[in-house]
Amino acid sequence: MALTYSQLLIVQNALEKRLLGMRLAHLGQNAPGVFSYRLNAKEKLVIDINGASPAVYISSTWEDKESLSSNFFLHLRKETAGARILKIEVWGEDRILAFVLEALSSTFKPITLYLVAELIPGKSNLLLLDEEKKILAAYRTGSFGEERFLAHGARYLVPEKPDYPYKEKKAPFSFAAYCLEQEQKEEKLLALRRKEKYKPLFDLLKRKLKSGQKKILRLQEDQEEAKKHLSDGDYGNFIFMNMETINPAEGSMDYYGEKVPLDPSRSLSDNAQRFFKRAKKAKTALSLQQVNLKRVEKELSAYQDASELASYADEETLDALMEHFALSNKPRKKNQKKSGISHADLPYFILKDGVTYIYGKNARQNDFLSFHLDTAKTHTWIHVLDEHGAHLIIRKEKATLEEIAIGCQLALLLSEKEDGDVMVAKKKDVRKGNAPGQALVEAYESFHFSKIDEDVRALLSKEKRINL
Repeated sequence: MALTYSQLLIVQNALEKRLLGMRLAHLGQNAPGVFSYRLNAKEKLVIDINGASPAVYISSTWEDKESLSSNFFLHLRKETAGARILKIEVWGEDRILAFVLEALSSTFKPITLYLVAELIPGKSNLLLLDEEKKILAAYRTGSFGEERFLAHGARYLVPEKPDYPYKEKKAPFSFAAYCLEQEQKEEKLLALRRKEKYKPLFDLLKRKLKSGQKKILRLQEDQEEAKKHLSDGDYGNFIFMNMETINPAEGSMDYYGEKVPLDPSRSLSDNAQRFFKRAKKAKTALSLQQVNLKRVEKELSAYQDASELASYADEETLDALMEHFALSNKPRKKNQKKSGISHADLPYFILKDGVTYIYGKNARQNDFLSFHLDTAKTHTWIHVLDEHGAHLIIRKEKATLEEIAIGCQLALLLSEKEDGDVMVAKKKDVRKGNAPGQALVEAYESFHFSKIDEDVRALLSKEKRINL
């Protein structure tokens, strides 16, 4: 829910107690419209002007990630780096929170800046003002002629509160509970960040899948058309065997009850040669189409694997995919090793009834699968209990008991066991250990299997490796 005016006053008071005298450092643009300053090793001041419920809060859960970039972010980082918070104020009557900052000018003289968060649902904004309260930068700029012209150099005007009858409901409000509520929104904001940051990759894969499917459809149609002319040579032979009874001027001939068109402007011999050439051309075309179809199907399969890989992968893996497809424009630092996904890291998968079971066969594949490839917290993670073995993930939000039983038996087989105990956990309860492939499981259920079903054993013959 968006803050009310009285709730904003509580937030302002709580932030003042925590932040006065602190310096702003390590600005990051965590997601579109979401900015944060690191306060200490665990906490960040977050200003979220994305969506219908803008907020300013302190987060202890937002992970450190490479910042998104924008002109506003670069300007804000330059002007506010190291600035000290002198005061936090509420301006006007419609939820405007202003951080009064002491910063250094280009000549290293102390100056006053104002970081203004307009927390109005549907009209939220973040602006940086100079000492005279003129706009230095705005996340959302306005158009010339508007009453509030939000552009560089324009004087900042506090938005007026709409004049409509409104009675604010008084309800208990806790700043700590408010921060916790905002932290629970961060997963959605991370999804928005992924969509924004890796849009070129997702768009490329979508285009490749669509164009690959179209190519396959066209090749299949061309094959069907070519097959229609494979027997045209029989028409040519029929003409030479029945030249005395066929009249090309009639425009057709009767071929065992089938009316076959002829070119009346050509002789019977020319018509027969046309049929022979058409049959030969159809045979050649069909052979080439089969080669092309296999090539396109292989390409499409690779893009399907890449799309599957990208759907739940972490940002490190997505960055490697961006580089793999030459979409990354980020310059590599000198002596920096080229990033990428090693073939040895790629795990295997099995599809059964539309459900994907994906697993590693060694420590590197297990590590890549559990901590880079599949980051969905609600997917089911499986491993043999108290022993070394394969990591297996069921890529489904709510796996059924039958699907879990299949996953458990596969995990046993992949760990070279015919029976035993298996742990089943949600991915959110699995953390990375110190060694490659090591997993620390905070909560799980255990199941015992005394034998492996033969239809589950047969599934391993259908395994595929993720292939880029």
